[in-house]
Amino acid sequence: DLDLVVTKGIALGAVSYLAKTRRDELLTRFSPGFIHGAADFSEDYSVCREAEIAIGHGAAAMQDLSEGGIFGALWEIADGAGIGLDVALKRIPIQQETVEICEFFGVNPYQMLSTGALLIAAADGEGLVQKMALEGIPSAVIGRTTSGKERILRNGEEVRYLDKPQMDEMYRVGR
Repeated sequence: DLDLVVTKGIALGAVSYLAKTRRDELLTRFSPGFIHGAADFSEDYSVCREAEIAIGHGAAAMQDLSEGGIFGALWEIADGAGIGLDVALKRIPIQQETVEICEFFGVNPYQMLSTGALLIAAADGEGLVQKMALEGIPSAVIGRTTSGKERILRNGEEVRYLDKPQMDEMYRVGR
């Protein structure tokens, strides 16, 4: 079994886009500073550096989190390899601005465009997270691959299963 590592955070690309293009709507609830901070999420869309680090660390697989977000990337990695997953939702890195803006628009951040983030399957996830930290790239181990077919998502004591992701949530709020 391999550790699953996510870099940066989920839905950053989507939230940055919404903060820039739907600013007037967001101003009805949030401060200009809050919106400006969310708009700045898009500063680093490149995943090249973390991909290089992951390859150097012996990563078995990588999937960018663009279309379909983290749920889409998890599905792609599991489906492509014919394996299962056991993922802790609370470990998935997500900014507070992302949570609040997604709540405002009524969309699921786990199924949103997450340009700039990378999902990595590696034997030593904690070691990889430490290497990423040395390069200033935040990351977290969010779970493991399993030999079965079940794709488990844990939220504390609650257990559910990953369904094949539908359309990216960005299409619901409009591009």
